[in-house]
Amino acid sequence: IPTELWADYLDWYRQEMAIPVSNLTRAVHIRFDEQNYCLAASYQKPREEGIILAKTVVLANGIDGSGRWCCPDIIKDNVPADRYFHTRDPIDFTALEKKRVGILGAGASAFDNALMALNARAESVHLFSRRDILPFINPYRWAEFVGFLKHHGDLSDAMRWQFIHQIALMGQLPPKTTFERAMAQSKFKLELGQAWQRIAMVSDEISVQTSKGVFMFDYLIVGTGFITDLTCRPELSAFKDCIATWQDRFKPPPHLVNQELSRHPYLGPAFELQEISPGLAPYLSSIFCYNFGCLLSSGLGGGSISGLKYSLPKVVAGVTKRLFVDDCDHYLNELHHFQLAEYEPVINP
Repeated sequence: IPTELWADYLDWYRQEMAIPVSNLTRAVHIRFDEQNYCLAASYQKPREEGIILAKTVVLANGIDGSGRWCCPDIIKDNVPADRYFHTRDPIDFTALEKKRVGILGAGASAFDNALMALNARAESVHLFSRRDILPFINPYRWAEFVGFLKHHGDLSDAMRWQFIHQIALMGQLPPKTTFERAMAQSKFKLELGQAWQRIAMVSDEISVQTSKGVFMFDYLIVGTGFITDLTCRPELSAFKDCIATWQDRFKPPPHLVNQELSRHPYLGPAFELQEISPGLAPYLSSIFCYNFGCLLSSGLGGGSISGLKYSLPKVVAGVTKRLFVDDCDHYLNELHHFQLAEYEPVINP
């Protein structure tokens, strides 16, 4: 579906369902409000700041919603900020015309940006990967079935870890058509088995040393993705010492150790955050992590369109459960005072 058509549909849906949406708004900080016994989320808009009180909060904030986009220090420390871009940045590709471009990373976004640079008439584009073989088997294709999409979260910790560890090990690859379009370009070069070892500015050129030689570039594009680390999220800073992660709950065998996976939040069955120790922060179960950070706990639900129809009902059930359980005394009192008659009472004379 074209992006514009999808956006039009969402606008129509918003209007038809009368859903209040606040654009250009950032959740700055979430805390527990003792006085009102609920969550308090401070927000910022271009000309407004405020606080919203909420019984529950759903973090549906995208692929980097449980961490941050990643750029290696070797680039940040040695290259001027105006000479490199992350693939997520709004890049002015016209500036790359007749320039030599080096791209670090070999995923879909790296190849997409390579094609954009070539379309902008870059002099050359070299795309680097540490792997000796570019991944050519897509594990996410395998995952497109109801068993995994719906029930990954029902497995034991050991089995969940093994599945996601294997997917991470197999790696991600660009779409077939994107790969073929890039490889067909005479100015494109795929550099495999070449980690970037040293970077320096030589006069006005960027020198990149790999295990196979030295390359000179005018600009760099970084396609190294993101890392999962809740301590990077300012909106969760009040809870950073309370949220349970997988390293708090599970110790993998030596051959399956993965520090990136260990930092993933350890979620409940409805994608809710968990406290490290019982009683430390019981209100955390009112915050639902419906972004890519759910990968290890719940599978592809928060980061895959295919998993939406299985994962969304779980989140909704978790939210409604929280709302009802927290206010069950109120509802019981409401029941006691319920007086809506279906018909006139019949009284025994």
